[in-house]
Amino acid sequence: MDSSGSNGYFHILLGSLTAILLPLASILQCGIRRKTQTPTTTTVTTESADIKQGEPHKSYKEKQNEGKEEKKEEISKKKEQTSEIKKKKEEVIKTKEEKSKKEIISAKKEVKKAKSSKKDEGEGKDSKKESQTQSVKVIKQGKSEEKTKKEERSEEDEDEEGDDEKDEKE
Repeated sequence: MDSSGSNGYFHILLGSLTAILLPLASILQCGIRRKTQTPTTTTVTTESADIKQGEPHKSYKEKQNEGKEEKKEEISKKKEQTSEIKKKKEEVIKTKEEKSKKEIISAKKEVKKAKSSKKDEGEGKDSKKESQTQSVKVIKQGKSEEKTKKEERSEEDEDEEGDDEKDEKE
């Protein structure tokens, strides 16, 4: 019984091993077949897949060159935009300068008219000082306000000194 019992276990063990090993062998054979296939078939399939999608097959260098061309186009567009912005800024500055020049010229004309009308009235030296302060104010409009304020203060101080001298004479 011992010998016949061990034979039964042996057959069961052998049957289970074959049941496990046969599928493994077929899997290994498929893997070996795949490795031995020629690579031309795979490239043909990828090319045909690219053509089906509507994109022609491109080499790696061509793809890199396309990226560089796109970057160059973007850079050129940015340069054009910055040059347009600079031109617009220059135009704005020119128009502002022209306007300020026109304002200064018109203010000078008004000052001259005021001088001539005050001379006709006979006010004399006081009218000259006032017209000078007006012309200084007009000319300094384009410049900083602090300078005009300082000049006005100094002129007022001079006027006060002149008034003090007149009072002393009287």
